[in-house]
Amino acid sequence: MASCERCGSYLTPTSLGPGRRCPRCGAEGAVTGGDAASEPARAGAGSSTPWHFVVLVSLVALYLGWRLVQGIVWLVGIIG
Repeated sequence: MASCERCGSYLTPTSLGPGRRCPRCGAEGAVTGGDAASEPARAGAGSSTPWHFVVLVSLVALYLGWRLVQGIVWLVGIIG
């Protein structure tokens, strides 16, 4: 995990400003450790969809699909 040498705050790659500036104290290049120190932050680098969001969307899609089947069966019962 990256941290600032001057103020000691822990940093994430997305919290670093241009020139690897610390957002808290403004020290330029005082960042050590982690991926944040070795390369500048890139948009979308290493980001992925959280597993619990994938599970939630899958369960909602499954539920809505089942409700669609129930609706079709209900319509067939009413019409037929």
